Amino acid sequence: MKSQSEFLTAIRDDWTPENIAGLVSAITAGYAAVIERTNPSVDPIYDTPNLSLLQGYTRWNFVDSRLYRACDIGLITGIKPKWVPLTENGTGIMALELQGRFTSLMAHHLQNAADPPRYSELRYDRRLRNWQNPMLPGYGADEPTNGLIHLTLVHGNKNAEFAFLRIFDNPDDPQSYVAASGNIMLNPSIMISTEAEHVEEPKIELKKESRQDEQRAQNE
Repeated sequence: MKSQSEFLTAIRDDWTPENIAGLVSAITAGYAAVIERTNPSVDPIYDTPNLSLLQGYTRWNFVDSRLYRACDIGLITGIKPKWVPLTENGTGIMALELQGRFTSLMAHHLQNAADPPRYSELRYDRRLRNWQNPMLPGYGADEPTNGLIHLTLVHGNKNAEFAFLRIFDNPDDPQSYVAASGNIMLNPSIMISTEAEHVEEPKIELKKESRQDEQRAQNE
């Protein structure tokens, strides 16, 4: 089994400070575009009680679009953008997956930082693969697989107040994850230390980082 410093190094090799800054730029641009295009004072058609729901859905779409463009124009380098289906039959909604040498990354819009990502067959598959990856802490599968580390970029609030890189690592528990960054919207250079197994995220992040942390808290 590889050490945790190795899996963190693998993440850093793909997600350099420059590429993290590219993520922040894409998120910021996506949110700004949503505000510009759904402003009720400009277009009264958006003046409905459902505006926040529409904006949330649109943020998800616009951020993916901006991430693809960031890779295309060189704001994010060494990463290949690829559209992949959320379902096994290959029809319906497509998700953008950014593939590097050691990691893949998918963005996911959340209303609150503590919410787990919504279920999809693709997200379940990525949690399963992380569960089977012996490079990661919390590895628990009988049959290991040596593949990419699958990251999820969760982002949200009205003006992109938060964005975290997380490794969701249990196919049967969508709330279980390892934190791979702090809030990059506050500081694009925030990444966890290679000497630490877990980190305390900013107070906007209320979720426990693992079931082990919860059990320790109950025993204290």
